[in-house]
Amino acid sequence: MENGTKTNQDPKIKEDIEILRTWLRKQPHMPQDIDDELLMPFICGTKSIEKAKRKLESFCTLHSKYTDNFSFPFRDPLDPVFQASYEMGKMFMLPKTTPEGYRVFFAICDDFDKYDGFQSNVIMSMVLEVEMMMHPDSPGIILAFDCRGVDVRIMTKMGLSPMTFFLEYLQNSIPMKMKRMLIYNTPPIFGAFVNTFVKPYAKKKLFDRIIFTTKGDEALKEYFPVDILPCDIDPCGKAPPTRAIEGNILPKYIKQYNL
Repeated sequence: MENGTKTNQDPKIKEDIEILRTWLRKQPHMPQDIDDELLMPFICGTKSIEKAKRKLESFCTLHSKYTDNFSFPFRDPLDPVFQASYEMGKMFMLPKTTPEGYRVFFAICDDFDKYDGFQSNVIMSMVLEVEMMMHPDSPGIILAFDCRGVDVRIMTKMGLSPMTFFLEYLQNSIPMKMKRMLIYNTPPIFGAFVNTFVKPYAKKKLFDRIIFTTKGDEALKEYFPVDILPCDIDPCGKAPPTRAIEGNILPKYIKQYNL
């Protein structure tokens, strides 16, 4: 996959990648077949060789710990079960960045009856990993979760294991800097969910960047310029509708995983 940047031509980054690869050869417990395309986001996203080492080791450890989240058929975008999971909602990156250059990930729950915490995490991690390799020099990422239709079943549908994976993945494993997480359209039950599954396991730095609000789509205007929003979320939005944006990422999955 071409990452669309000139980062891979930077001599300093090439040097840092080689330093990271030399260190990697001395870590027999870690995979040795990691290519430059995956190493680059850890160099660019951390701005520190030592931080890059810690993030990369955590990334590899998480892949070993949660094997199913990173294996087929769960990650096969051509699998009927995978494709059926899209009926529960949409997950996509906005085509345009914020004025600060931050990439924006959206997750919208359309049918909570079909929601599956495990498969949701699988798709999220795929989207973010493709994103970090396409834009390794991104200054940060913002996550936006639309919880319309979510009800008390979130306590069992998400559960502790998927939430633990979600937080461990965001906090320790991916090199992209999480600038903000906006969770909107939250139901009254969400307070109990947050206190049970989020607050005890989230680091203070991450938790302080999470915004919970009962407001609907109007909350988006408080945090994003309307011209980067999909036109079916905001009537003033200039981006294509959500399904069109989401449809554009499936070929990226297929190319990434050589299907």
